[in-house]
Amino acid sequence: MKILAISLLRAGDLVMTTPALQGLKKRYPGAEIHLLTHKQNQGILPILPMVDVAHYIDRKQIQDDLISASAPLLRPYDDVKNIVDNLNGEKYELIINYTQTRFSAWLLGLVSGDVKIGMSFDQRGQVNFGSPWFRYINDFVAAGEGRPLNYSDIFYFGSALDESPEPVTLSETEKGRAEINELEFLDRPFILVQPFTSDDKKNWGVEFFVDTLALIHRLDPKIEFVASGAPFEKDSLLDFQSRCANQGVTLHTALCSFEGAFSLIKRAKGIIVGDTCLKHMAAGSDAKVIELSLGSSHLYKTGAYKKNAVILQPKVSCLPCPHRNPCQFTEHMCAKNLVPEIVAPVVTQLLMNNWEGIRAIASEFADEIDVFRTFKLGGIWSAVNLADSQSAVEQALESVSWKFLLSRTNKINLFPFGSVGSELGLFFQEAAVALTADEFQEKARSLESRLMAQDEDLLKLQMNFSQKLRTENGDLLPFIKEYGDMALAMPWLQDSSFGFLVKESLQLAETKNHTDFSMIRRLQTIIEQAYEQNKIKLKLLRSVRMDDVEAR
Repeated sequence: MKILAISLLRAGDLVMTTPALQGLKKRYPGAEIHLLTHKQNQGILPILPMVDVAHYIDRKQIQDDLISASAPLLRPYDDVKNIVDNLNGEKYELIINYTQTRFSAWLLGLVSGDVKIGMSFDQRGQVNFGSPWFRYINDFVAAGEGRPLNYSDIFYFGSALDESPEPVTLSETEKGRAEINELEFLDRPFILVQPFTSDDKKNWGVEFFVDTLALIHRLDPKIEFVASGAPFEKDSLLDFQSRCANQGVTLHTALCSFEGAFSLIKRAKGIIVGDTCLKHMAAGSDAKVIELSLGSSHLYKTGAYKKNAVILQPKVSCLPCPHRNPCQFTEHMCAKNLVPEIVAPVVTQLLMNNWEGIRAIASEFADEIDVFRTFKLGGIWSAVNLADSQSAVEQALESVSWKFLLSRTNKINLFPFGSVGSELGLFFQEAAVALTADEFQEKARSLESRLMAQDEDLLKLQMNFSQKLRTENGDLLPFIKEYGDMALAMPWLQDSSFGFLVKESLQLAETKNHTDFSMIRRLQTIIEQAYEQNKIKLKLLRSVRMDDVEAR
């Protein structure tokens, strides 16, 4: 069996597909996993053991040819055609597009395969997703609404994999080991730092890193520091090293490839990193991750995919900002508000596995910064704010309920919630929140009452919809407006991801100044999904084993 995975973004995005690729290897023993990716990503392939065959698109060359007056007019077309022809010769049984772009969707439409999953266009230009999980990217994640699921989970479960994802496994290579073997600090505990990202908006600033390392050095003089970067960042790293020396801090530098960087990560005690590929690679190691979420970085979509990482995000109203837009301020406000006096003690407490200490820091500086702890619950990754234990219950239910909703193959009453309920109980007690049994029971009763009221509201709305639709014979536009307004009259729904979709449907109908049954069906489906998810949350909440939530 041959399986083709398509990942046509950056190296970090490619690493986020590794749980899915691992799952495919396990689900289909002996299958040959092929990967189509950009040529610029080939340096990371050696550490991805689940990829058997790689095919490359030279994106830069195609882009250059499209704007070059001297390049043959049809060369970009011929290059893409050759790639498609070669892929069609492989006769794939399963093709999965992990890239939600128009280019990759057209490409998937052109490549032959028995089963196709992910965004694709057919010959008429009609879009298909092949899975509710990839439609979820289009409907919810791309819209930037709410707290979406992590891309790695979407890719995994969207690949029609049922069991919970296993921890990421990456391969250390001989080349990687050789790159770092000459470094003198490897026999001592060290923190790896990556001070630069590919986007200035996500950079914290060298001066803040210098002050942070100086503070950590005072708290723990035995720890060493290493700054990693690509060869083209050599001058910047040397400047960073010089500034640290001025503060009395010894900083080692390591210019290395992806393979060398992973060898460093595997030996590091911890890593302080922004939204970069190294953050995703760290998921395949035991290093403790401190992620700095700045600029357009979205912690829920792309947060470090491992348990017990810490994500620091300053409280700035414009965060996260649009990916393609420059910062709207003269000063980098999110970077400025993430102060070393908070970051340094969080790092030292994490190295000691002192979650109570981190929670205390989060509570003390709750007006300035959000401190998140990552977790896996019911096979789904998410992050909870350590200074907001009350919202953690709702966040956990939200994340897990999406898994059941998008993977629904049974009726609600057949879902195996018992084991997840036990996990939820332990999670509320130990993993993320500081709730006693009595506090949890009070919170659960209040939340259950709210969910039951929402359940009743949604059921009435659906019944009202069906009754009115049967009697509607004329223009459907007033009908869809009335129904949409009734849905948005419920404040809790208006503020949810489903509310966003209702507003989008109403705007589309008003723009066209007419509606048809496909629009009505879409609006009806949105409300049905909201109702089903609400039911799942209720069942999850009621499945929590109270004996797992013991008084502290």
